[in-house]
Formats: sequence, structure tokens, C-alpha cells
Amino acid sequence: MILFDSIYIHEGGGKTILNILISNIIENNLDDYFFIIDERYSNDLVKKISKEKLVVLTSSELSRRNFYLKNHKKFNTFFCLANVPPPIFIKNKKVIVYFQNELLLNSNPFHLKSLMLWIKRLYISLLKQSNYKWVVQTNLMKDKLVKHLKISNNSIKIFPIFPKLKKVNNFSGHTQKFIYVASGEDHKNHLRLLHSMNVTSNKLDKPIHLYLTLTENKFKNLMKRSHVDNSKLVVKNLGLLKQDVLYEKYSELGYLIYPSLYESFGLPLIEAAQLDLVIIASDLPYVNEIISSYYSFDPLDINDISLSIEKVINSRSPITSILKIKSEETALINYIND
Repeated sequence: MILFDSIYIHEGGGKTILNILISNIIENNLDDYFFIIDERYSNDLVKKISKEKLVVLTSSELSRRNFYLKNHKKFNTFFCLANVPPPIFIKNKKVIVYFQNELLLNSNPFHLKSLMLWIKRLYISLLKQSNYKWVVQTNLMKDKLVKHLKISNNSIKIFPIFPKLKKVNNFSGHTQKFIYVASGEDHKNHLRLLHSMNVTSNKLDKPIHLYLTLTENKFKNLMKRSHVDNSKLVVKNLGLLKQDVLYEKYSELGYLIYPSLYESFGLPLIEAAQLDLVIIASDLPYVNEIISSYYSFDPLDINDISLSIEKVINSRSPITSILKIKSEETALINYIND
């Protein structure tokens, strides 16, 4: 039996991956599995899993360890979805760790904000074993895993996973409305984005609209820090959107801007490319690995971001982006089952 350990998965890209895997298992009538579900995870898909095939745990390493101590002998394969290997040593059985959080690799013990991430990375290093297998979504993440966690190159497989979307023709034409789908951490670069939008708006006759997807508190704090007070720059917060609502908003607006300084994957870029959006994004390796044909800028340079925005607005026929990768959830399921 396969244990799908998804503790700590309850939002963001991790939740999207978990949803896809559960759907795949259900659609293919697979029954040799068991799930550890985080108590914070909410999705109707859980209702389709037999109660005998899942347990809901609090998001703590203690509850996770207690489960493993009591139940590890029942399983032949362990698939850990949230970066962290099993809390006890598993020998003579298949262990696969799905690693998707680049923040853990960039953490610095001398910066207070990233101290906890550095401690978690140290914990992962202590748990990893030479016989464990690892899965990532891009070649870039594979290289970083080898460099920062000293994982053998041969122990890492690449299986990108993301929703497959069909283009919806809701876009009404050339607009000055942009959406940035991201949480509010510093590396998402919201502050520079607002300042660059402010610079651009002062050069134009019509207002620029920027739509964000932040919690209300993070949005209020961002606006206080930005000191942007310009009638030509309209900033609206959509809050945390359900996927179907987000996809509708993408298609309605037609322009995605993405100034993040680093990403494990960049799921909004993949979603936007599938929907034929015009994408303006950081000229960084994580972007270049997954999409082509986009407007790029230096994410640390406010003026360069502004020039890219201006270029798109003034273009009569702005280019749409092309997705360079495909989702491989079935291949991943087969790899786990082998």
C-alpha cells in the first residue's frame, strides 16, 4: 500500500498538486493507497476518498511522527508531498519526497525572517537518506536540490504538475488592466511593482488598473508602505480567489504581470500561458524555464519594470506567451506505483 503523506499541504501550489493527484487516483479507480490529510485542507475531493483510506492530522511533526511509529509497517511506498522526508528512518521500502519550496533552499540563519526556514532545511537534511528518491517540477529546482541539500543527481526525477486549462474568450481587447496573482511575502516584490506602475501611470492619459490577490491585512499594509496616491493608478484587491473565479478573471483582464524575485515553479505563469494571456515577468531562470515569448524586465529596477509595462500598453498587437512544459501527473503516479 502507498502512503500519500500530505500533511502541511492546505493552500497554494501544494494544494493544487494534491487536488490533481487525488483526482487522478479517483478517476483511475486506484485503491492501493492511504492519505494523511492536513486538518486545514479543505476540498470536496476529500469526500470521494473512503474514510478507511485517510486520516486527518494536526499540522505538526509530532502528530506525523506518532502516525508513522504506529503505522509504517502497513505501507510499502511512502510519498511525502510537502518537502519533508519521513520523520522516522524507513529502510528496504520505497520513499519519494516531492520537493517544491525554494524558500527552504534560500534560507539564511542570520536573517530573522528566514531562521525558521533554515531550521526546517537542517531538519530535512537530518532526515534524508541515500536510498530515498526525490521529485521536483523543473531542472532549475533539481540543480538547487543537488547544490543545497547534497542530493544525488540520479536520485531526482522531474515531474511538473499543474491544471490543464482551456482558453476562454472573455477578453474584450486592449486594456490597461493587469493582474498579479501572488501572496504577500517580500520576495514577491509588490512594493517595486506599485512604484513602477506609479511611474508608468504618470506618463499616460488613461488610468492603469492593477488587481492583486492578497489577504485584506497584507493589502492594507502594502498600500501604507507604498505611499502611492495617484488617481491614474487604480489598485484593487481581489482577495484569495477560488480557482474557477481566478481563471475567469485572467480571461477577463488578459494581462498578467509577475515581478517575483524567485519561485519554485510559478504556477500563475503556467495558467496564464495556457489561457493565451500577455505576460510581463521577471527576466529570471525560473520564468525562462517554463514559458517563452513574454515581455521581460529586471525585477530589481523600478524604471525597467515601468518601461516594460509602457511597451505592452503602447503595443498595437502585444505578444502572448507560450508554455514550454507539460503536466505529468499520470507519469508521476506510475513512478510511485513502480
